[in-house]
Amino acid sequence: MLTKRQRKEAPRADESPSSTDLEEAEAARKQRRRDQVRVNQRNLRQRQRMLNGLEADVKTIELEIAEYDKNLQQLRNLSARDDFIVSNFAQYLHLHLYGVLPTHPGRVSEQRRISRFLFRDDVIYGGVVGHSYIEDQWLKWAGFHPKFKLVPTGFEVMHSNESAVIRVPVEITFVMTRLTIEAMYPHILAHEGIVQQILGHEFSTQAGFIAYYDEYGQIERMETWADLATTFSEAIGTLGASALLSDSEYRDTSHIRGVQAITATLYRQLEAMQLDDATPQDAGVVML
Repeated sequence: MLTKRQRKEAPRADESPSSTDLEEAEAARKQRRRDQVRVNQRNLRQRQRMLNGLEADVKTIELEIAEYDKNLQQLRNLSARDDFIVSNFAQYLHLHLYGVLPTHPGRVSEQRRISRFLFRDDVIYGGVVGHSYIEDQWLKWAGFHPKFKLVPTGFEVMHSNESAVIRVPVEITFVMTRLTIEAMYPHILAHEGIVQQILGHEFSTQAGFIAYYDEYGQIERMETWADLATTFSEAIGTLGASALLSDSEYRDTSHIRGVQAITATLYRQLEAMQLDDATPQDAGVVML
């Protein structure tokens, strides 16, 4: 016989939660809220620090971008300036392509026009101030050396602060004629043996230009060199080369005060720049 389930009795009214239990529950709820607020505040501070860090990174990146843009613009300006320097100096060197000026009468006026544009009025060349020595040397080489050619083998532009230096190694080729001997080596006309050795001979020598520019893009100082002693000695022997160069226009630099000291200082500066090409030694190096 099945037994009846007993019904659960509903809680009596006098068994409701006491006021103490309610207070404890409310206190616990408030504590949980305070704990959650502290956690939220801590998370907020962390996010704020992350945001501040990101903003600082953004500012740093913006500054770096601005610096890169500035450097890029400077490089573009330097590149344009280098192109300007190389282009104008190459135009000046092109004047040396042909020898014997009577066959090219317009070359003298062209040389003067380019020189006035390229060089400062107080340019120092070979220790001499002004354009006269530049024109004098150009006339000697282009005017007394038939089939004269001056071909650049490279252009190297270096920068220091606001100034620039261009270094141009060149190869010089010319034919020794009686015109050349009479103008440049008149002292060997009495030595017919040497005259016959060099007459009609084509010489080729390594030389170079080093020009210093001012902040306005004009050359304020220029030096040149050519190892003619080695070139002549290879063709006619050391004694013949010594006789050829002694008292010649190439070796006689006594009228240029301090030229050796200036040249020596220049070579020391080039060595300090750690250039790849060897600097000519004092012995056998002559000013063009």
